[in-house]
Amino acid sequence: SITVAPAQTLSDKEYQIMGVVAYRAEANDINTLNNELLNKAKAMGAEEVIQTKYFQHNKYTYGYGTAVRKKK
Repeated sequence: SITVAPAQTLSDKEYQIMGVVAYRAEANDINTLNNELLNKAKAMGAEEVIQTKYFQHNKYTYGYGTAVRKKK
């Protein structure tokens, strides 16, 4: 799932940070963009993407976020 969390709620006790994921889409389709971010995160062993940010440049929509795994 894609979770948006402010930086102050992130804690090393809650999450193991796996890395950063990014994707560029030609269409302005946030659902597709989120699915691609999550697929990339899962490929590195993460469970979700947090602190997701989006921006547009020319005809592209970009998204990136932090791939994390919840600590047990």
